[in-house]
Order: sequence, then structure tokens, then C-alpha cells
Amino acid sequence: MNKLILLTFSLLIGNGIYAQKLKEYKASNGITYKVGDDVIMGNGSGNNDQYVYMWITSALVKGGEIKSRAYNGYAVTIKKIKRFKDKKNEKVLFLVGGGNLSNYTLDIESAIETCEVKDCGNDNAKVSDKETDKYEKLKKLKELLDSGIITQSEFDSEKKKILESDQ
Repeated sequence: MNKLILLTFSLLIGNGIYAQKLKEYKASNGITYKVGDDVIMGNGSGNNDQYVYMWITSALVKGGEIKSRAYNGYAVTIKKIKRFKDKKNEKVLFLVGGGNLSNYTLDIESAIETCEVKDCGNDNAKVSDKETDKYEKLKKLKELLDSGIITQSEFDSEKKKILESDQ
């Protein structure tokens, strides 16, 4: 066992690769992830919605693909964050757990890029959230009008402001 660890370590050093353990990481989607935070999974980006950038890592299984659609919307908890660098590339991997016995490795930047995580910075999702927020404001405004808290002219004025915002 010790020989295997020594061999792995010398291969990494010989290839100019080093790993750095991080307490937090600010990702390209603008979110700062910390150990203990949850990451909400999106749809897998591979064939049949399998996850390409999250794979099983346990003592018994290494590198197994996750083929289940059941992970969509599922929260995995960050246990460790590691940055790997070599002469050409940098990769940040999260060791995450989902409440079962297996741990998973999550290539966070690739998962963000392909929306395998919910907070992927997808502009369509942001537009949808703005539209939902706009309609929620209108609904509350109408409730205020119906209850007599505001007048019809106040309602019309505020409605116009809401509808004209963020166009």
C-alpha cells in the first residue's frame, strides 16, 4: 500500500502536477463554494442524461458513470475541494456526498459549463426568474388593489413601472 502511494506521488511530481486543498472556491458562475455547502444537480449532459462530470469515487468503485436521472434537483454536500495544476491546465474537483455510502467527484467548472449543476449561469434561467419575479410583483400589487390598500391610479402607475423594468 505504501509503495502504491509513493508511486502515485512520484508520478504526480514527475509530471509537474500538484494538488492544493482549498476551503472555498469562487467558480465561474459567481458562486463561492465552501466545504459543507450543498450543490444542486441539474440534468446530466451525456447520452440518456447521464452525468459526465460527476462520477463515483469510493473504495470499491472508481470512475463509475452516474446514469440516473434521479439526481436532477438532488443536493450533494461538498466534503473536500482540491485544485490540481500542471504546466498547461488547472482543474478544481469537489469530493461530494449525497447521503449514501458512495462519494462522488464533481468537476465543478465542466459541470457549470454543461449545466450539470443547477446554478450554471444559464441566461435563459435568469430571464425566466426575472419574468416570474415580475408576475409575482403584479400579483401582490393586484391583491393590494383588491383589498383597498391602494387606489386604481396607484395600481396603474406601479403596474406600468413593473412592466417597463428590465426590458
